[in-house]
Amino acid sequence: MNAADIGARKDDPRSLDRVKIEVCIASVADAVAAEKAGADRLELNQAIELGGLTPPVALLQQVKSAVELPVVCMVRPRGGGFHYRSDELMVMHACAKRLLEAGADGIVCGALNANDGLHSTFWRDMKAMVRYRELIFHRAIDTVESPEKVLEELIALNTTRVLTSGGQPTVTEGIEQLQRWQSDYGSKIEILPGSGVRPDNAVKLLRQTGCQQLHGTFSTPTTDAASPVGVDEYPAASQEVIEAVRAAIAAE
Repeated sequence: MNAADIGARKDDPRSLDRVKIEVCIASVADAVAAEKAGADRLELNQAIELGGLTPPVALLQQVKSAVELPVVCMVRPRGGGFHYRSDELMVMHACAKRLLEAGADGIVCGALNANDGLHSTFWRDMKAMVRYRELIFHRAIDTVESPEKVLEELIALNTTRVLTSGGQPTVTEGIEQLQRWQSDYGSKIEILPGSGVRPDNAVKLLRQTGCQQLHGTFSTPTTDAASPVGVDEYPAASQEVIEAVRAAIAAE
């Protein structure tokens, strides 16, 4: 970090005063821990270990009852990639409708066409359903060969935000791409860096990219013995890790 970064003024776009932290959660306990730690927004999933799948409506209702934070919901019917059959798209549409009816503040989703571009018909339908609430395109963008084309289409369809690691496995590896996208598109769509955000890299990521928000599970492994049926550990949001990220940002 150079002197210019350290001395960034409060009205400088690199100022960290307005940074939002979004926590990826899968339980009411996660939601409560995130709120206590100073999170600004929650992304509700189930099966985070699979990259996040559509949560039950009942879970959303319990989370909304437990915390005051905005809650956006993942809509993803299975693990694997993002080329969906027509029946899967119908399920995604129906799930999004029910989650919105149950109080979701937005929908996190993504679908690609056969040519590895945005499935624009599906996305238009989602935008029409979401209306004034948030519509977020997830890390499907990190799997395509022409992400800039997808970004431009998302902007044209009034997408709120895109969750991305800059086309790389982690934000650290994709930091230069994130910087370019924030510079080129950040005034038209929110760029939300996610994947591998930690207390020790959060400030560098924000400073170098110019982004004003971060996404992560900020989790620690939790054990519940399941052998021989399955694995014994699952990720749970850590209040301490989230607080450490917030403290690192506040210290700048």
